[in-house]
Amino acid sequence: MNIYWKIFNIVNLICLTLVAYFLALPFLAGRYHLNNSKDFFLYAIVILMILAVVFNCLHNIYLTRLCTNRARMSLTRKIWFWTLLALFAAVMWLFIYYTCEAIFFRLKFTGAYKPTSSIKYFKQMSSISITGLYIIIAQIILFFRIKQSYMKEVKDTISEIGS
Repeated sequence: MNIYWKIFNIVNLICLTLVAYFLALPFLAGRYHLNNSKDFFLYAIVILMILAVVFNCLHNIYLTRLCTNRARMSLTRKIWFWTLLALFAAVMWLFIYYTCEAIFFRLKFTGAYKPTSSIKYFKQMSSISITGLYIIIAQIILFFRIKQSYMKEVKDTISEIGS
């Protein structure tokens, strides 16, 4: 396996860990309670966001195995690929947008700057954003690399049969 795809797998695992930690920690701390349907809806959305990231990262790791084996990607795998990519991109967009809004809201209306909490929050947000953007770009490259690798394997097989 190429070093690029090894790094891609590591970044997927890092993103998986960061997003799960960042989104699940407030719920595991027990500060939020299910009092009405709005709270249940919020829990459901956050859990679906975490599941979208988990499935996308694990699917990417599986696809890197397909790339090294020069296997063909089936139609259902392609549908899963593009669906998970769209979900992952939507989650990253929501995450980046709303964390930026939360930081600006905190700085604008509280009037106080708390260096430790804001810097920690900004570091988590920026690390998730950077890994998410890298994964989105590398995932598209991976799709076309698998397609190219399979076509090369087919051409090699045809040339071996012809000679």
